[in-house]
Amino acid sequence: CILPPGRGNFVFPVEGFVALTFCVGVLLAQRLKTANQRFLRGKKAWSEIVNVTRNLNRQAHLWADRESFLVFSRWLPAFPAALL
Repeated sequence: CILPPGRGNFVFPVEGFVALTFCVGVLLAQRLKTANQRFLRGKKAWSEIVNVTRNLNRQAHLWADRESFLVFSRWLPAFPAALL
């Protein structure tokens, strides 16, 4: 026992620990929900960027001559990088 001799039994109140664990659990759940929402927003934005880049490449393939298309295709990966 870690208590000095002559002291009575020391009992921790369980209710305080139960309330504390409940509050920590609620805070962690809220933080996880917020992080998940941020991840999904970023994923949606990135998928839109990929779709726009893909559409640009398709339109350039349809409307430009071969040499211009190859030059455009070489520079096309710079578009999403510039948006970051």
